[in-house]
Amino acid sequence: MATVSYYKTKSGRRWQVQYTKPDGSRTRKRGFPTKAEAQAWIEDQGVAQRKGTWVDPALSNIPLSELWDPWIAIKKMRHGTSTWKPLDSAWRTHVKPRWGLTPINQITTEQLQTWIVDLSENKSVTIVERCLGIIRGMLDLAITNKRLTTNPATAVHCPARKRPKQVFLSLEQLEALASKCSDDKKALVWLLGTSGCRWGEAVGLTVGDVNPLRGRISVTKSASTVGGRVVVGATKGRRDRVIAATPAVFELLVPLMAGKSPDCLLWEKRGGGHLTTPSKRSWWHSAVDACVAEDSSFPSLLTPHDLRHTAASLLISNGASVKVVQAQLGHASAKETLDIYSGLFDEDLDSVIDAVGRAQRAAGSRRKNKGEPKVSQKAD
Repeated sequence: MATVSYYKTKSGRRWQVQYTKPDGSRTRKRGFPTKAEAQAWIEDQGVAQRKGTWVDPALSNIPLSELWDPWIAIKKMRHGTSTWKPLDSAWRTHVKPRWGLTPINQITTEQLQTWIVDLSENKSVTIVERCLGIIRGMLDLAITNKRLTTNPATAVHCPARKRPKQVFLSLEQLEALASKCSDDKKALVWLLGTSGCRWGEAVGLTVGDVNPLRGRISVTKSASTVGGRVVVGATKGRRDRVIAATPAVFELLVPLMAGKSPDCLLWEKRGGGHLTTPSKRSWWHSAVDACVAEDSSFPSLLTPHDLRHTAASLLISNGASVKVVQAQLGHASAKETLDIYSGLFDEDLDSVIDAVGRAQRAAGSRRKNKGEPKVSQKAD
C-alpha cells in the first residue's frame, strides 16, 4: 500500500510517497516535483516487485565512493600490484573527483558519455578506458549487491583504439642485440626473446626457479616496476606456469647460478635488488642504439616487451600450435593468443594448405591404385 502526499519546502511544494517494502517495513521517497510523477514512480515500483527486480531506493541512494573499497579489494585479491595500482591512481585522479559523491541511482548513461568525450580530449585512450572500466566494474558490483538493476555505464563508448604495431626481431637481429650486452644481460635478452617471458617475470626469477636438467623454468612471481619502484607480486592473472627454454639459454643461465643459494636472484642491479624496467640511459638503450648504428633496419624504439612478441613469432614460425604458444606465454586462453598473434598464424596458411594439398593428392593416388584390377598372367 502506497500513499502520495505533499510537503512544503523553501522552493515550493514537493510530493512524497509512503510505501511498504517487500519485507513489510514502511518507508518513504521524497522530492517529486508533481503528484503525477510520484504516482508514476509507485506504478514502476509495483511492476518491479512483481517481476522480482525491485531494488530498495535507500540502497541505491549511496555515493559511488562507498563502492570503491569493496571493489578494489576484489581487484587486489585477483590481480598483482602492477594491475591494481594504475586503477587506484585513475580513481583518485579522474573518477573520484567527478563521481565520488554522486549517488549511484543518479548516474546516467548520457552524463557518463559526455564525461568520457571530455576526458578523451586530453587523456590517452588507455586512461579513458581505465576510468570507464572502473565505473562499470563498481556499478556491476552494485547490481550484484542488489543496489541497482541496470548499469548505465554499459552502453558508454570509448574512443577507438589503434592497434599497436607489433615489432618482431629476426634471429639475426636478436643475436646482434645480445652481442651488444654484457654476459649477464646477454642471457636476459636471449631468455626474453626465445621463451616469451615478460620482463617482470624474468627479472623476478631466482636460482631455484631454473631447472637446467629438465630444461624448464618455473614462473611464479613478477617483479614489476610501478612508479619507479619494483613491486614483487603474483604473475599477470595469477597464472603460475612452467616454461621451456633452449639449451643455449640454459648455457648462459648456469654461470649466473653458480655459487648462489636457491632464493638468490639471477639478475640484480648494482647494490642489490631487482632490476627495474630499463630507462632511457640504460644498458638496454645503449645496446639498441649500437644495433641501429650498424643496421638502419633495426627497430630504434625496441622495448623489452617486443622480445616477447619476437619469442611468439619464433614459436609460431617453427610450428608451435596455438595451445603451446598460450601455455608458454601465460595467456588466459587460446582466444587471447589468437587475438594478439592472429597475423602470425595467417602467415603459415600457405604452407598448411600446401601440406593438406599434398596429403589430398597422396590419398587420391592410394585410392586409385587400390581400385585398379590386378593383371593376371596367363600361360602360353
